[in-house]
Amino acid sequence: SNTSSTVNTTVNPIPTVNISSIANICDTAETFTLNQGSPSGGTYEVNGATATEFNPGTGNIGTNTVVYSYTENGCSNTAQTSFEVLNCSGIGIEELDLQISLYPNPSKGKLTIGGVEKERIEEVIVYDAIGKRVFSSQKSNQIDLEHLSDGLYRVSIKVGGKENIIPLQIMR
Repeated sequence: SNTSSTVNTTVNPIPTVNISSIANICDTAETFTLNQGSPSGGTYEVNGATATEFNPGTGNIGTNTVVYSYTENGCSNTAQTSFEVLNCSGIGIEELDLQISLYPNPSKGKLTIGGVEKERIEEVIVYDAIGKRVFSSQKSNQIDLEHLSDGLYRVSIKVGGKENIIPLQIMR
């Protein structure tokens, strides 16, 4: 006898998984919750270790990779992003006969250098997160960085032959 049978198979689609970018951050910044993945309900790994939050101050200077995994109807997918933790805790103002300040910080872009007369400022250089020089000036205590995008920068202020490095965050 001739017997036939039918088997129905359901093929579930692989879920679409996304993760939004994480901005570069100083190692002095607060711990933050990992919630950049979508759809919600997945799991996070940072540098290969399962995590729900990230503390920039625990020896994570350099590139950090976040992988977001999500499973739906037995099908899984992942998305990943990377960001830099910058060494800001090791950056301080050298003890001179003056206390140089940069304000406001965080800033929208227009800044004032305080604690020193503008004639004594030999040079001001601003570096982006990857160390590229993005601005320089001399003999001025006013800086206009409104052309730069939001993010973390290092400002080098040279006075009396000594370089003072101040971390700067531009936020709008």
